[in-house]
Amino acid sequence: MRLIIAWLLALCLMPFISPAQDYDLPAIEKILSAYAAKGNAMQVAEREWLPPAGTQVLRDRAASGPDSSYSQERSAMWAFDSAGHILSIQHREPDEHVRKGLAETQTAFYYNTQGKLIALSTGAGGKREDSVTYHYLKNGRVADYMVFNGKNELQYKITYTYKGGQVSMLRKKDRENMAIAMIRYKYGNGQLMETQHFDRNFRLTETRRYSNKQEGGREQGSFAIMGADGKMKGGASWIKDKEGRIWEENEINGDREVTAHRSYTYDTGTEPVSGKVFDALEESNITYRYTYDAQQNWIRRETYYDDLLRSVTLREIQYRR
Repeated sequence: MRLIIAWLLALCLMPFISPAQDYDLPAIEKILSAYAAKGNAMQVAEREWLPPAGTQVLRDRAASGPDSSYSQERSAMWAFDSAGHILSIQHREPDEHVRKGLAETQTAFYYNTQGKLIALSTGAGGKREDSVTYHYLKNGRVADYMVFNGKNELQYKITYTYKGGQVSMLRKKDRENMAIAMIRYKYGNGQLMETQHFDRNFRLTETRRYSNKQEGGREQGSFAIMGADGKMKGGASWIKDKEGRIWEENEINGDREVTAHRSYTYDTGTEPVSGKVFDALEESNITYRYTYDAQQNWIRRETYYDDLLRSVTLREIQYRR
């Protein structure tokens, strides 16, 4: 699951996630929303293929692949229950430790009769890794969650305190129930304005300041991370519309320089049709071309970087009748 989280957070350009929030429910729900499908989907199998090295397929030509000359880069499979909840996610990604090897990860999700997530378990290479259990208050808010290792030994526990219907404090506790990290939340006009992060000795380690405003029907948000010395360590900014579509994302370093940027354009759907990305490794214009099924889920996506085909991703979707 950590590999899945890292992959999706990289896609969403959401750096600086606190170690006290590894399995924070809103973060997990954001990840699960990325796997949503229209219609009564039962299972989705996705495979990404790369064209052979040295081959140049231009965007103004239809890509006929993948064929036997293409190589499979990664694959994923996820399943839904009859209510649309995701039951499992399986990923095969390139293994940086094994030449041409693939690392396999699996995550299973469990829900109560009200559809709330109550547990998840993760594995890699067929071996169990972490498992998490979530507990709720009578009003439906999360009370705490507990993280166990592959031997079912408690690793840590996260507890929540609320004030005025909003989270006011988060504590991370070890297996002896001793606090080892803490986050305090401050709000203004109902919006999160600041979080203060403390270590096990209750020393302030960093402060995160948030800004959010509406302009032209879009949300403009940002946050800055300040060290205990008051100096800026980094931050991020974004623009999204009322449908939740991200139009622009920026990552900022301690010198307030933009170190990574992504921007997108959309048609009438939720999938981006073009984008621009730059970071320390590349600067490219990206174009996406889709083929949809009768349920308006895409089943083929061609990705072009600077008008050259980078990958072809195919989806096979099974629906309940």
